[in-house]
Amino acid sequence: MIKKIFYLLSSLVLINAHDYNLCDSNNLITIDSINLNPDPPQVGKDLVVDIHFNTNVDITKATGEMDIKKFGINIAKVNFDICQENQCPILKNTQNKISITKNIPKDVPAGIKVNTETVITSNNTRLVCVNLDTTVDKPSIENILYYLRGIVNVIKQN
Repeated sequence: MIKKIFYLLSSLVLINAHDYNLCDSNNLITIDSINLNPDPPQVGKDLVVDIHFNTNVDITKATGEMDIKKFGINIAKVNFDICQENQCPILKNTQNKISITKNIPKDVPAGIKVNTETVITSNNTRLVCVNLDTTVDKPSIENILYYLRGIVNVIKQN
């Protein structure tokens, strides 16, 4: 019975998984799925990235660097400390999940398709490199009002 429940839950995770590609085959982590919440990311909101994986090495500390690109040009870089947001050590040969939460700034253009290249390292050793394409969601009414207030303030100053 427990195996059936685990299989069902695993299937649900994979149904909601976001598509991704590995940069190459030089990885010490095997990724099962990557989930974005919300998917697609929304301007001005927190984005939670869940990565389900197995690792060939124990991870006592790990950092990540995400390059956000549009038309192949870096438009932003996000650094994060995995062990600050997750429990470490992460033991090898076990199923694991890490979560990374970052805010999508209100000044990021909405409605654009972006590519992210994320590299996770531990003790100067690359663990994995992942490419992921997504579209930043169109602005909500709250974000439109934010932009309009900014325009009004600029007009008032001139």
